[in-house]
Amino acid sequence: MLNFIKSIFYMFGSLFGFSRPALYGCVLMLAIIFVACMSVFTVAVVKEVKKRKANEAQDSVAQDSDNEIEEASATEQVAEEVKEEIAEEVKEETAE
Repeated sequence: MLNFIKSIFYMFGSLFGFSRPALYGCVLMLAIIFVACMSVFTVAVVKEVKKRKANEAQDSVAQDSDNEIEEASATEQVAEEVKEEIAEEVKEETAE
């Protein structure tokens, strides 16, 4: 197995004509591994950002619906108060 890895390093190093193929092959392999890891990391970050944006959108929709419910209940309270005032005025007028 070790000879196979060495041969891969020599292959990459000699491909680019380096004087120490094993050393430069190792550097090239590490660079390839680094790029692969960064690609995986970037994909994970993008997925997380999309997930957070979806959650924020869902939260804002829930907040909007909560605000609408609060406004509707406030409107109902005002309507009830107005009805009571009108009922009192009607009682006063009929009493006179």
